[in-house]
Formats: sequence, structure tokens, C-alpha cells
Amino acid sequence: MTTIFVYKNNTTQQVLLLMRDDPPPPVRMERKPKSLLNDPNRRLSRKLPVSHVFVLSAYYYPESKSLGNNAIALNMAIDSVSKKLDKAVFTIVGSNSTNTTSSIAIPYLEKVDMCRYSTAVAITNTIENLEKLEIESDGMTVEIPFKHARNSAPKPVIFCMAPQTVGEQWQLFLIQMHLSRRYGAHTHVYLVSMLESYFDLIQEYEKQGYATIEPWLRMKVSASQSQFYEPNGNVELNNRAGAFTDCLLQYKEAAQYIAFIDIADFLFPVMKNSYLKEFHAEFKFHRSDSSIFYKGKGHELVKPDTLAEFSFSDAVDSLKTVTSSKNGIVVVKPHRWNSTGIYGSQYETKRNRITVRNNYVVQVQTPDKEANVTVRSDNSTMIKLRKKDFLAIEKDFLKIKNSSRVRGIARTLPMFDYYTLIIEDCYDEIAKYNSKENQGGEKKCPNSDFCELPQGNQYNCLHSDAEYLSGPAMEPFTFHTFNHTFWSREIGCYQ
Repeated sequence: MTTIFVYKNNTTQQVLLLMRDDPPPPVRMERKPKSLLNDPNRRLSRKLPVSHVFVLSAYYYPESKSLGNNAIALNMAIDSVSKKLDKAVFTIVGSNSTNTTSSIAIPYLEKVDMCRYSTAVAITNTIENLEKLEIESDGMTVEIPFKHARNSAPKPVIFCMAPQTVGEQWQLFLIQMHLSRRYGAHTHVYLVSMLESYFDLIQEYEKQGYATIEPWLRMKVSASQSQFYEPNGNVELNNRAGAFTDCLLQYKEAAQYIAFIDIADFLFPVMKNSYLKEFHAEFKFHRSDSSIFYKGKGHELVKPDTLAEFSFSDAVDSLKTVTSSKNGIVVVKPHRWNSTGIYGSQYETKRNRITVRNNYVVQVQTPDKEANVTVRSDNSTMIKLRKKDFLAIEKDFLKIKNSSRVRGIARTLPMFDYYTLIIEDCYDEIAKYNSKENQGGEKKCPNSDFCELPQGNQYNCLHSDAEYLSGPAMEPFTFHTFNHTFWSREIGCYQ
């Protein structure tokens, strides 16, 4: 990636060099089953007798306009190499206080060729007043925890934010929160791990109704009799598609529009004064279409070190276009979608997507720490906010900033990016490896799970955790899931 944050002081390089003298990181203690394979050279070709499935979430819809009544949707990450899924079926068993019924669910796979595990959704209809959900295979069953899908949403537009791992870029979060609040969106934030002070700040925004925080979990196997490949390093971008699909299924019956974004994706409406009206206008002449696509443009951003220095107006004024991007964001009509990848669903036909011509999404790129970072004098971005919007957002921000709780948090927020730069280096190395000409081996799955992250003593992180559950040995699929999520301070600043 090219340049991109500009720091008000020039101490970043010296600080990073000092950090490299930290003591060695502690070992992340995770008991590894003996059945875990270490065979990286056949990661995309070796077929195993059993395909392991991680049920990330399951939703029950007592009433659904698009799925029918008493529908069930299972969001999964599945080993799509060991078994072909084009003819696979799952037997779903639903029970209430008086009856039990079985039904067949067909998995719909969002295949990623460079990764062993891919997102899949299985949908069926079951018994009314569902109390217990199980999957049956080979004469055995495994119980799957489920939640009721939402029947209302804080706003008609929901922004589903990609999972944050070792999150530290609080400046981007502030822009995202106040921008989405002004234009009528509610942000659903998936969180794997984050610096503790930043987590405290996010919690304040959740209390004020700007966002919903949800733990996003690593996939773990508590027990297995059959061999399997480690899932977290073999799923694209730390299972981002799984999080987006979870968000889609949660708000499927509650939201009018859902957008899938990264923390560094900023969308400024240009035609109307709200996202809802803007999206309505785009769909007005394309009523049969199911999604809108905003192309991305890379931007640099002057990023202050402290909350006291932060100004929304200054941040937006500093945005400068530096490059085009092949990626962007997708906005969907949720009743038309049942699953998604990172940039859309493989089940959507191209003719049902609108590509926006008169606007784009601002994508703040991560800095190249080897680059000589300077501010360009020409401001080539076309972002122009109405004066009343600037004033309203700034007033909204100052209300949060000047609260006694946030003033206390501000003193402990990180002043520079550290983990972000290490992780981006990992992604750059993977991209270089995958682009080599005449490479005979398999491509690497784009993922930061194998990045080595030093654990500095001054860093404390919150990490998502849960009670992990593995079903009995079943064929051709063995299932794993979790229950009772919580935040842990014992894991450290890891992915």
C-alpha cells in the first residue's frame, strides 16, 4: 500500500524503533488438539475424510418476509476442500415443549479459492416456538445455540463494520461514528481484540447509541477425533465475510439497507442529506436491483496524536486523494440477500447491481512506514460537506469529547499506530508472495493470523472469548460452535 497517514509530529519512526526492544511476547496458551494438521504445502489440495464446520451464529425467524415463518439460518465457516458442497445437505432438528421436527438445509457457499475455509449459509424452516436446535448426521446430533433475529433496528440503515483485530486507530473510529450518526446510520462493530483505552472509548459511544459492539471470536476446536486444518489462518481476512454475513442475518428483517464497511471507509452522501434518502434515490429507477456498489478511492489523512488535538473539520479538510482502489463498499437490500462475501455475494447477478457514478467511498489507507510522509499542497478530493453538517457534527463531537468520562479516557489513548503497521506488512508480504510469476506452490490465504505481534508492557488489550463447544465425531461433517461470549484481559494483544 502507498502512503498515507500524516502525523503532526515526526516521532513515529523513533518510537517504533524503541518498541522493537520490548521483551519477547508471552506465549499465547492455547491447547492444540493432536488432530491439528501441519501440512502447509497441501493446504488447498489435501482432502480429509471429515470436513470440519464452525457454526459462527444461528438465527431463528418466527416471521420472515423473505424466508417464511419459523425459518432458521446458520452462518458457518466450512472446510470447502475436503467435501464438495454442491450436493451437500444438513439435517436440522427443531424442538419445542411438545414436538420435534426434522428438515433439510442446503448450504450456500461463498467460495474463496486461496483459502481452505469459506463462508456458507444453510437455511430451512422448522417448528414454531423453537426452543432447541440441533444438527443431525450419521445418527448423532449436536446442539447449536441460536438467537432470535432482530425485528427492529436503531436506524433504517445499518453499517456492518469489519472485525477489529488489535484495534488502535481511534481517530478513524471517531470520524466514522459522527459521520454515520449525522447521516442516519447505526454502526454494528465486530471486535476481536483492541487496546483497552480504545475499548473504553468505544463503550462510551455504545452507551450513547452510536454503535453496537459485538464480540467476534476466533474459531477453536475443543475436541476432535479427525484431522483438520487450523481455521483462523485459513479463512480470508480473519473471517470478515463471516462477520458481514452475521450482520446481514441479524438485521435481515429489521433494516431497510445494510452496508458492509471497514473502519477506514467513509461515505459522504452527495445527492441527499441522509444515507436513507441517498440509497432510495439510487434504487428509484432500478427497483429490481439488489445492491449498490461504491467504488473506492485511497486517501491520506492528517491524523492528530491526541484527542485534545482532534477536530472533525480539520480531519475532513485534510483528506487528499492519492490513488484509485479496485475495492469499494456494497449496500444491499437485506430481504434480497441470504449471505455475502467481503465485496458481495456470488449468488447475485451483475445486472442486479448498481455502480454509483457520481460518488465514491473515501478509503483511508494505512501508512508505509518506510515512506517519506509529506502533506501535498493540492487537495484533490471532491468531498464537500454542507456547512450546517460540519457545524452539527463538530457540535456532536465536542459534546462527547468534553464529557468527564471521555476526558479521562483521552489521556491513555495510543498516540501512534504500532500493531496496524506490523499487520499491514504481513498483508504486503502475502500479496507479494501470491503475485510471484511462475510460482509452483499454492497461494497463501490473505490473513494476518500468523503475524508475530510483540507484546509491549505498556499495552493492555481486551480480547473476545467464549465457551467453545465441539460436537461428537460425525461424518461427513463434524461441527464446532461456542456459547457465553465474554471479554478477556488474559489473552493479550493478539489477532
